[in-house]
Amino acid sequence: MSKPDRKELINNYKNSPPDAGVYKIINRKTERFILASTMDINGMNNRFQFAKRMDSKDALPLVSREDIKEYGIENFDFEILERIAIKPEMSKEECQAEMDFCLALWQEKLDSLMPNN
Repeated sequence: MSKPDRKELINNYKNSPPDAGVYKIINRKTERFILASTMDINGMNNRFQFAKRMDSKDALPLVSREDIKEYGIENFDFEILERIAIKPEMSKEECQAEMDFCLALWQEKLDSLMPNN
């Protein structure tokens, strides 16, 4: 790849809006899950898939490490619940507010599906 092509790819990457979203990591044995949002949903998914391939509990959020140790990482799944449209003109605070709002909506939705609620 030529230097100008490489620079163009880097500039395109830097100028593209982040791929934000809400996800959950599910323990298939206990049906417990971690619900979270991130500015890089694809990166988080890649991190999870890498941890699964390498059988490494250390690459995942702290809250799941004990469950992973007990049940094995092969019993966990990563699910993207929603991709959040981040516009280039949005400030960091606006992006965070949008992610927090979507996360709260998903928490409410999933809480309503749980028995005894």
